[in-house]
Amino acid sequence: PVYVYIYIYSRLLKSLYSIIPLNSMLSSLKTYSYSQKQPKTFKRPIACSSSKSLRSNSSYYHSTLSRVSTRPQAAMTNFSFDSLEKWPPVVTAEWLSKNLENKDVKVLAAPWYMAIHKRDARQEFLHERIPGAQFFDVDGVADITTSATAPGSPPQLPHMLPSAEGFSAAMDALGISNHDHVVVYDHLGIYSAPRVWFTFRAFGHPRVSILAGGLPAWKALDPVGTARPLDTSTPPPAALTAAAAACQARIKALVEGVGGLGPQAAVPLTAYQAVFDKSRVRCLSQMRENAELAMGRKAVEQVMDARSSGRFQGVEPEPRAGLKAGHIPGSKSVPFSDVLDTSTDNVSTPGVPTTQFKSAAALKAFFEAAGLDLNPEAQPLVATCGSGMTAGIIALAAHIASDGQKKVALYDGSWMEWGSQSDTPVANGAL
Repeated sequence: PVYVYIYIYSRLLKSLYSIIPLNSMLSSLKTYSYSQKQPKTFKRPIACSSSKSLRSNSSYYHSTLSRVSTRPQAAMTNFSFDSLEKWPPVVTAEWLSKNLENKDVKVLAAPWYMAIHKRDARQEFLHERIPGAQFFDVDGVADITTSATAPGSPPQLPHMLPSAEGFSAAMDALGISNHDHVVVYDHLGIYSAPRVWFTFRAFGHPRVSILAGGLPAWKALDPVGTARPLDTSTPPPAALTAAAAACQARIKALVEGVGGLGPQAAVPLTAYQAVFDKSRVRCLSQMRENAELAMGRKAVEQVMDARSSGRFQGVEPEPRAGLKAGHIPGSKSVPFSDVLDTSTDNVSTPGVPTTQFKSAAALKAFFEAAGLDLNPEAQPLVATCGSGMTAGIIALAAHIASDGQKKVALYDGSWMEWGSQSDTPVANGAL
């Protein structure tokens, strides 16, 4: 009888394999290496929930696309996020000048302004740029579903992280590979470039730096008094829109399928392989949980706020209408301007100021004075601000101060999301 059972069992297996090829079964079980150093003591007990969050870590993209995307990522199978700590976060204009012709160095212009700046990022890029630089649309390579407004809806949340699929398509449009060293600059010295630095790292791209001093530093004379080149030619019409258009088209194709045939329709692969590191992003539900614990003096994460001291204390009005005043309970005030140094002494051209990060030692002392522990084994560190933009500045500052040892997450919705909710707790005054 035993031999009969074995025979029947073998015949059943043979029939099963004839229906489902073995290699298909194995590929469906494929997982990707995800290595991260985080103390078990501070492991978060909950995941992001979309019930009360407009953002929820791109709830639309990261949940929907995870179901419809079947793109193989064999080249990234052995990927480890630990490798993100091995690349310089900041390079100088002198370094970029020497490496500008390197085919593996790709330069991105990522200027972005608030309404109060009264400047046009796109027109400035068209007017002049570092030779070879391409335009990175901070608001276009993003989750645009959060920026749509409707009657009775919460305030729009601009430039939230896109899906990994959308980011990959944007990189293909820009001609950037996983192995390129990307250098990002903005037009204010250090303002929006750190946000893009954070975005690349959130999608598993370790080879990314910002240009110290941005375009103003590039336009200043070099140490021997020679002017660096600027490209003032008229770029192709698609220069401003290519990356954003590719990002949104990719997302739409994955959701609707090619030709509107549904998500199962074949979608061409992207050459760039983005790997989203969800541990680098916080959503409303996670921040709410930590704030509730903080009110009982049991917070599991350190939260730092890049807004001005006045906005943090609730004594200055928010620049965006409809938001509450104050700060997230338990958070620390770390104004982004306090980690920067604007001086006329660090360039060769008298009277031309450039903005740089303070020294690593000065930054370390500053964070310690603010009551934040940059020890890698200490509580996780989360940066927030008004809309998720200047949080990138203090996240990068903490990275510099800890010599890349402290992993910093970012609350993407920031105060635009927190301050618009009717049931989120708010603290006022200085800590």
